Amino acid sequence: MKAPAVAYDQHDKMHQKFVNQHFNIMRGNILKHTVRSSEAFVKLAVAGVAYCLIPKLQIQDELESGALIELTPNILLSHQIYWHHWQLESGVLSEVSDAIIGHARQFLPQ
Repeated sequence: MKAPAVAYDQHDKMHQKFVNQHFNIMRGNILKHTVRSSEAFVKLAVAGVAYCLIPKLQIQDELESGALIELTPNILLSHQIYWHHWQLESGVLSEVSDAIIGHARQFLPQ
């Protein structure tokens, strides 16, 4: 509970939900900073400044090199993400949407 944590912003409830659900640590009992950059999350974690929830896909190299370690290897946190787009898009915008959705289906857990 004394180790500093990082959350994305004041509305990011994922970290609090994770520590409450898996470690029974209630809101307000942890030191948490906010950083509005996923790249900064990685830099802070690699520097040893804080622990944080980072998608495994984003830190695969750091995990393989040993720059980062997974503190809870047997605990998986799942979070649904959505692709918001105009319903009536056409042409190049439709192609971009299709490409993003196809890439996500290929690389993200379903």
